[in-house]
Formats: sequence, C-alpha cells, structure tokens
Amino acid sequence: MRKPQVHSGFPATRLFKHGTRTALLLMLVALVVGCAAPQTPATPTKAAAPGATAAPTKAAPVATKPADKPAAQQEPLKVGFPMAFTGPRAQTFEGIAKGARLATEMLNGAGGISGRQVQLIELDTQEDPDKSITAYKRLIDQDKVVAILGPSINASVKATRPLIANGPIATYPTSSAKPDPDSYGFQAIMATTVLQKALMQYLKKNNMTKIALMATTDATGEDAVRDVSAAAKEAGGIDVVSERYNANDVDVIPQMTKIRSDKSISAIVIWSTGQQAAIPIKNAVQLGINLPIYISPGNYSNNFLKLIVGSEPSKLWVGGPKGVSWYDLPDNDETKPLAKSFAEQYQAKYNEPADLIAFAGYDMAKLAYDALKAVGTDSKKMKEWIESQKTWQGAAAPHAYTKQDHEGDLLATVAINQLTSGRWRILK
Repeated sequence: MRKPQVHSGFPATRLFKHGTRTALLLMLVALVVGCAAPQTPATPTKAAAPGATAAPTKAAPVATKPADKPAAQQEPLKVGFPMAFTGPRAQTFEGIAKGARLATEMLNGAGGISGRQVQLIELDTQEDPDKSITAYKRLIDQDKVVAILGPSINASVKATRPLIANGPIATYPTSSAKPDPDSYGFQAIMATTVLQKALMQYLKKNNMTKIALMATTDATGEDAVRDVSAAAKEAGGIDVVSERYNANDVDVIPQMTKIRSDKSISAIVIWSTGQQAAIPIKNAVQLGINLPIYISPGNYSNNFLKLIVGSEPSKLWVGGPKGVSWYDLPDNDETKPLAKSFAEQYQAKYNEPADLIAFAGYDMAKLAYDALKAVGTDSKKMKEWIESQKTWQGAAAPHAYTKQDHEGDLLATVAINQLTSGRWRILK
C-alpha cells in the first residue's frame, strides 16, 4: 500500500501539532479578552454615524460664565490718594494720611466692598499743583481708579478740577477748597467760611465787638481778610482790624505791640497755619498779651501743639466740627457713636489722639467708600447718590449735600474749643 502524498511541504504529524498549538493560543486570547473589564474612551475621537444614537456616557460640564472668585482672589478696587507724603507740608498733612489709611483698613477688615478689597494708590505730590495734575492724570488714565482722595490744599484742588469733569469722584479733606456745584468734587470736612460765621456769632454773643486779624501778605492772607471781614459784617456789630506780615517773617513783634496798645480789642484771630501761626502766638505770650487767640482750623492738630510747647496762651481757641471733641458731646448726639469709634481705634493704632486733620482724612475716605458701597463704581451714580443724601454722617459731623452744594456744612454742628491742659474742650 502506497503512503499518502503530502503537498503542504510539512509532514502530517507536524501540521497537526502546529494547528493544535494555534487553537490553544486563540482560546487563551479569547479567555483573556472575555475576562477584561470593558473600557470607554475618555474623549470621543469620532462622531456618531448619521442617524445613530450615541452610547450614553458621563455628561461633560456645560460651559457657563466663570464662577465668582473668592473675595481674596478678586481684583481690588483701586482708589487714588495723591498727597504730600514728603516735602515741607508733609508733617501738616500726616494726620490726613493716617485717617484715610485707617478708614481703608477698617473697611477691608470688614470684608471690603461687595467682597472686594480697596487698594490705595498713594502718589507723593508734595501738594504742588503741577505734581497734583500729573498724579491725577496717571491715576485716571493708567491706574483706572474708581475714586480719588485729595488733594488737600486749595491751589491743587483748583488745578485738578478740569481732569474730573466727568468723573471719577474726588473727595477733599481741605476746609478752604470750595467744590464747584454739580461737579464730581466733594468736600468732606467743614469749610472755613462756616467756621468763620460760627466764630463771629460766638463773639457777638459774648459781647466781643472788636478783633485783630493777623494775616499773611500772600493769597491765603488776602482770602482771610476778605472772608473774616465778610463774616463779621454778616454777624453785625463786630469791627475787624487787620495786621499783615510776611510768610517768612521770624517774628511779628511790631504788629503784636500795636495790638497790645489798643485796649478796645477783645480777641486776636490768626489765619495762617504751622510755623506762620506759631510765631504770632509766641510773640503774644512774650509780650504778655492775655487776649483770647483764635487759630484757623489748619492748626487743629497734634503737630501744631508741638510747635508752641512752652508758649501756650491762657486762652487758645479753635473752631471745628463737633465730632472732634466727641468726649464733650451728650450721649444722645447723632455724631458721637461714629466719632468715638474712630477716635478710639485711631488712638489704639497710632498712640495719639485723633485731631481735626485725622478726622478729615477719615471722612474723606468714608464718603467715597459709602458711595461705592451704595451704587458701585459708576461715577455718575456715585455723584448722584451723595447729592441725594438728606444727611450723610461723617465722624467729624453730618453733611447735607445737594446738587448745588458740595460742601453740605451745617452751622449748628460747629464747636468752638479752648485748649485746656493739652486737650481741646468745647466752650459752652
């Protein structure tokens, strides 16, 4: 019997063994694949065929507007603060900076404005009008501030007014810079004209019918002569004798000697600030003049008292908003709670009493912050909100702003104070 022919090239036994191994390998692969967990691609790479229904998968998040960031991560609200941080006026305005910074610190500590912190952008202007203009331009054009605190002298306020014709709002801590009606500027401290009116009423009430006015020969002195004389005329029955001196004079002995010789004079009014006011006071004490001496509100500060240490007159008077002497106010006075709270926190932080200058800085900041909290960052709405307040309560005094009156001073809130044992006390 013939053996079978093999055409595959392999012997029959080897072919059988090869097929068996292959079958076993295929069975093993099938077993492994069958036992593995099914895998779903994390991201589809192909679209489903037309008309087909895609297999259900875990829904991807729907794209919406970003969730609000936590308050700590939100962009701060930038508020400009152009001020004399250095230079010849720095010491005079130091309290303004302290008051404004404390107001900002208190606000941020309470959560800020709608969860956003306030960032003060401080620029040193040395209270030079040209430098104030430069600072305003940067704050508005580059820093995009929502409000500006300052400047603090009349010349700088006048110079920067055109730059905020349409906002942002600016609040001023100066008592002499009268803001334009229906503008974006607001005065946060009592105006000198109101203080002068209050002084004349007090003098008339106490039968003091003739005063000597010490005023410098510069523009500030000219304003003083005009305004004090006008207030005396309005009160009626008060004569004003003006004595002038140069801002650089180191003494005013001749002028004070002349005042001493006129026995009909009831009081002396010194309408200048800092060293310019300290010199006449020292000369008056040196000459034995025992008349009440009234100083302008720019000297209602801790720093000024340091200038006259050892030369304090027996009767040194100053007018100001009643909240500065909060400790002499009755407990039911509407200003006392806020004034007391600010003054105590100021004392704790800076280890000195809060003077008029510090109150001015605090109220300047508070006015801007209250408007931001009420209506947001829209400058026009902020302006209209301030103008619509029947009474805005500052720490120093309440104000009643209107569209035409951006000072909002109330004559009834003025207090005439006398320095007593190093502390200002309200004269009854």
